[in-house]
Order: sequence, then structure tokens, then C-alpha cells
Amino acid sequence: MTAGKQARPAATKTTASIALTVASFTSTQFAGAIKIPTLDRSHSDRVLLREDALRHPVGGEEEEDDCEADGDPEEEEHEDLRDREPPPDGAEREDERHRGDRRQDAVCSHVRHLGPQDHRVPGDYGCVARSKCSPGVPSDMETLLLANEDVDANTPMAELVAAIRDAFVAYERGNAQMPAKSYIDLPQYNGDFRSMPAYLSTDEWDAAGIKWVNVHPDNPDSFDLPTVMGTMIYSDPENAYPLAIMDGTELTMKRTGAAAAVATDALAVEDATSLGIVGAGVQSYTQLEAISEVRDITEVVVSDLREERVERFVARFGDEFDVRGGTISEAGHCDVLSTVTPVEDPIVGPRDLGPHTHVNAMGADAAGKHELADEVLLAATLVIDDYAQTTHSGEINVPWSAGTLGDDDIYGEIGEIVAGEKTGRTAADDVTVFDSTGLAIQDVAAAHVVYAHASERENGTAFGLLGV
Repeated sequence: MTAGKQARPAATKTTASIALTVASFTSTQFAGAIKIPTLDRSHSDRVLLREDALRHPVGGEEEEDDCEADGDPEEEEHEDLRDREPPPDGAEREDERHRGDRRQDAVCSHVRHLGPQDHRVPGDYGCVARSKCSPGVPSDMETLLLANEDVDANTPMAELVAAIRDAFVAYERGNAQMPAKSYIDLPQYNGDFRSMPAYLSTDEWDAAGIKWVNVHPDNPDSFDLPTVMGTMIYSDPENAYPLAIMDGTELTMKRTGAAAAVATDALAVEDATSLGIVGAGVQSYTQLEAISEVRDITEVVVSDLREERVERFVARFGDEFDVRGGTISEAGHCDVLSTVTPVEDPIVGPRDLGPHTHVNAMGADAAGKHELADEVLLAATLVIDDYAQTTHSGEINVPWSAGTLGDDDIYGEIGEIVAGEKTGRTAADDVTVFDSTGLAIQDVAAAHVVYAHASERENGTAFGLLGV
């Protein structure tokens, strides 16, 4: 545990046959320094421990009040965002309500084929890590303005996967804080605003930030604007200087793919070569880009209700992978399956999966959404990103609310696995499922990578925001 922060870092620079079936649906976690001692504690006990940890933050100097799990996972993963036309190299996603304190560990700059125990020291994933011993505020006190293209250009996926892994570990080990996401409801405009703040500390770097995001379903028709728009403010935790203001929508899409890659690395068979995708919206793109960093994917099967989306996806990746459209079952019989749809009636059943398929359930972002049949969840080795969030609005929220699924059906959280507290896939495992809701710590970790690279490459627009 880190007791207090030193001077901020100076950015340095660092810098894969899949059977993929994409089904045409679109998918639109500073806890205190507490070491959770036992591995058999109940998930409800873990939540209470995290809440207590918030009252004893890292460094022990101040008290933090509320810490609540990102109750509506992947908030930004709304149908409208998922239904947007994917950019040329597109991908998509966003997250919901939070609570937390946890974990830490890492992977090297290229994470393909790293087993759960085969990792570098925490924070060591290339030159991107900013040392806590060097100043982070530029001498001219400027803030970087980073548009979506800047975020895209400065997010090397291998490093992002490593940073998201670090974030999960920091969260597990109590070296992160995620206050509850707050909402501003605007019924008169059929919309709302959401704020998602977080702080996390690894051995090599710490970071803080907040994502401000909206959901306005009438935007496309009334204002020719996206339903969901996000803005990320990335700050120096030592002195609060706003280091960067960046597009949060592209950031969310990238880090969501990276989270799936972290889970795939821990839970998929080591020799996985095929990837299935159900839902060919923008988020499907980053699923392939990220997962191919941790497994040698060669074949991809994509399934979607809209044939034009499948065609667009195939055109985008056809030169790199053996990609084709297919049914949900064809996609589900791949070694890895990612579902990124907004459905409320399950579309993936037991017969749609292979005997050892790993499933990344990424689409559920609100209460009532449900992509996988209850039989799949009950029979699988089930791993979640955050207990409070997933039970509220993750893939398991419907069977959880109905009492069909309970604590005993959850193997653990992804942070426990990447931190080495629990094992990942074993030879005895059949189907594995990762329920991802999306956590604010992921946004901050992603912003850390983007800022480090953009600073080194002098990308973006620098301006004196505070006039100091």
C-alpha cells in the first residue's frame, strides 16, 4: 500500500485464425488502503470492507465519504451509442455506477500469451508509466486538449490492456477510490448527466480523473448529436492540476475492449485462436483489437441483425483475419465470445456455446438487460468486475433480482484473479463468463496512457486553462 504521493511523473513514451461471428445487435469501479485478508469472504462482506476502507484512505490524512459501486454498469453502452455507425477503425462502449477500493499487478508492453502468473512487476508495461518521483505538471502550466482522434492515436492497445490490468489489481488491493456515480436527471430534456470520478495508485504511477457523460436519446433527431457524449478530465493527484481534457467516448470504447482482453487472458484457453462477436456495433471493433493482443486470434465470426454492419466489420478486418458473418451459435462455438448488445431477452443459450468457450458479457449496462440465458450463467465459472455494480445492472442483474442466482454462483472478481488471489482458468473449467459493467478506474487508467503518449509526442492542443 502506498502511503502518500510523491512528485508527479514526467511522461515517457512506449509503445496478433479467428472464427468471429458478429451478431448484429449493438451495445450501447480512492478506496482506502485496506488489505482484504481472506479469500473465502462473501461478496457482501467485501462490499462492506470497501465502504469501511473509504473512511481510511491511502495515506490516512483525510476521510472520504461515499463509495458506491457503479450501479449501472457500462452506462455509456446505450443502445443509441451502440447503434451508431462505427468509425473506420471503430469500436465502442461506456460504463455506469461505481463503488470501490481494490487491487494491483501488471503485464509487459505486449501481453499476448501471458499466463496469470507470468507478468512484470506492477506498472512495468513499457515506457508509458510515469514515475512518482518526477514532476507531472509542465513548467508552462499548460493543459492538453485531446480530441477523439488524439485519443485514438495515443492509445496503443497492448499498453492499455496492461494499464487496465493494473487498475483491476489496484482496486483489489485497496489502492483505488471510486465514489458513487452521481446523476443529474433532466426529464424536461429527456436526458441526464452522470459524473464518474476515480483515483488509483500502482507501484509506478498514480492517477486521478473524472468522466462527465450524458445520455440524451433525442439528440440524433433533434440536434444531430450523439445520444451519448463523454468528456474526461485527467488531473495530477498531488496538486490537482488539470493535465488534460480529452474525449471520453473514444476513451470508453478503447478501455472496454481492454477490459475484455484482461478477462480473456485470465479465463480463456491458452491456445484460443477463434473469436465470436455478437453485436457488430462500434464496440465490436475494440473487442477484436484488444483480444487479439492476448491470444493469437486468426478466425472471427460476427453475428448481427443488420447485415450491413457485418459487411462493414468484415471489410475493416478482412485483410488481418479470416473474418465472416455467421449465426449466434457459430460465434458462440468459437474459443472466445464477446457479446455487445442491448437486449433484455437472452439471445445466447447453452447450446450456442462450445464446451470450453470463454464469454465476455459486455452488453448489459442497466437493470433489466440480459444477454445470456440463466442456464449459461449458472453452469459457468462466473467472474465479475464489481459485486455491487454487476448485481445492480450487469449481466447477472436479472437472475440476481429474481433470486435465481446468488453469491455461491459467483467464482470471484477479475481483480482477485489478476492479483493472484484466485486462479484463472484451469483444465477442469468448461464455459467461463466475465460480467463486465465498466468501472471509472478503467477510464482513469486509460487516460493515463493517452496523456503519457500525447505529451511525449506533443499531440493535442496545449493551452493555459488556469492562467498560472
